[in-house]
Amino acid sequence: MSGTVVGVDVGSCGLRIAWSTGSEQLAAVTDLPPAGREPWIVPVLSARSVGFVSTRELRSAAAVEMLTGELARAREAVGAESGTDVSCAVLSVPTRLGSGDRIALRDAARTAGFVEVHLINDAVAAVLADGPGESRTVLVYSLGYSGFETGLLRVARRQVRVLGHAGAVEPSGAKMDMWLLDAWLGSLSDQNLSELGTWDVARWGRLREAAEKVKPRLAAGERVTVAWPPWSTESTEQPNRVQTPSPEEFGRYVEEHVAATAKHVREVIADAAMTPADVDAVLLVGGVSVLPAVQAMLEAEVGSGGSPAEPYRLARGAAVYGSYLRPSARTTSTDAELVDLQDTPSRPALAVRIPERPADGPPDVFAEARRLWAGGAVDEARMLLTDLVDRANRMLVEMSAPAPEDRAQPDSTPEERERARRTIQAATRLLHKGQLQRAVEESHRAWSQARDDDEIFAKMIDIHMSAARALPGPAGYADARAWMGCARVHAKFNETVAAYFVERTLEYARHQLEHDQVDDARRLLEECVFYETSDPGVRELADELATRGRI
Repeated sequence: MSGTVVGVDVGSCGLRIAWSTGSEQLAAVTDLPPAGREPWIVPVLSARSVGFVSTRELRSAAAVEMLTGELARAREAVGAESGTDVSCAVLSVPTRLGSGDRIALRDAARTAGFVEVHLINDAVAAVLADGPGESRTVLVYSLGYSGFETGLLRVARRQVRVLGHAGAVEPSGAKMDMWLLDAWLGSLSDQNLSELGTWDVARWGRLREAAEKVKPRLAAGERVTVAWPPWSTESTEQPNRVQTPSPEEFGRYVEEHVAATAKHVREVIADAAMTPADVDAVLLVGGVSVLPAVQAMLEAEVGSGGSPAEPYRLARGAAVYGSYLRPSARTTSTDAELVDLQDTPSRPALAVRIPERPADGPPDVFAEARRLWAGGAVDEARMLLTDLVDRANRMLVEMSAPAPEDRAQPDSTPEERERARRTIQAATRLLHKGQLQRAVEESHRAWSQARDDDEIFAKMIDIHMSAARALPGPAGYADARAWMGCARVHAKFNETVAAYFVERTLEYARHQLEHDQVDDARRLLEECVFYETSDPGVRELADELATRGRI
């Protein structure tokens, strides 16, 4: 990528910015000056509970305007600091982020003035912040405000390959904040309880901020006494006090929830046919990941407590990724309306009830959707179910992809490299004869004979793509898809492979739409979004499906 690229960590609690002038070794950070805007975490009030929703998750017009404004400020700040015209952004987002939100984020960035926009998953950005470096296998453990994710990644030959991934909305920093708030509210006197009904959004926001500040103190073993309300010390009145859990109680709570993530760590390692001994490094991402319980669990599971990532790591990784990309000739309109955004906020995943304690355990999505539907909240019920379907579809895409190379290979001998060259030549001849499947298979065999030979690797990818192009149209899509998908898994950052995969998938999606297979078209569109492309055809198809009420 020529010119300056902005890497943006789109976190639940705000944006972090880094930028690169094109050298993958350079990614400087930029602190945005205070904007004087609304807080990033917004309290949502209902009759008997209070939830807290991130601006990233909030789907209101005001939230979109706020996000667009922050992205525009980031572009202007980097432009002023670098002395260049900034037109490209790479946004780092959680892997579990839904397709509708991904489309909306791209549109917000384009509205903010970025002509070219790419998305990258947080785990990949975390690894890329160090640059290509030596071959290694990295476990990324992310625990932040909005949830938990872990990913196993292999870095080799300037490629980052995701070998496995797992994620969930809990545990999370938000859940821990709710636990503390719940304890405080449960210890209030009747007089203080009666005051809660008069609180506005600003006061509830300040209460959540107070809970957030208490967590590290409890984790450090400090016994904390909290004034009630927390801002009452600003006045001359003698403040009341509320009960705060002890460090021991907080430690047990955190350990219990962190322990639930251990099975996901084991699963991503086992699914990649690896053992903990194969993990070369453990990287901790997210503010909550620094709690001692996290490092203790990882020490027991992997043999390493991990290294906490610096605050700007994801933004740096996004900027480094941008430096790998070649200039794109595609341009996209920046004034289109935002997709999949409503004027009402999404239902908070977590809420604190007043004054009752919320029930523990994972929510029953179907039961909750049915309850909302019966109560007339049709849009909220549909949102819950759509998110569930979206996550299931993305998992199906991951499950259907060919298994990636998951181990570093020893250097091949001269004899092996010569044998591989003869095999790749045979594969090329088969390709020219129209024996496409055999050509692909032989190219794979050539690569298996010398996996450290970059030339063989590049020719294998070329044969996959040539075979796919030799079967145009809907009739050839099934075979072409298999070969393109295989190439995409092996060449994760190859923009040509990704662009052609999306081009063919969009073409087939339109074919399905013409034959009234609307749901199939929608699923294919979600795959295109999952594969992170800036192809304007994605937006065009999304608009068409939106008119049919299917997105």
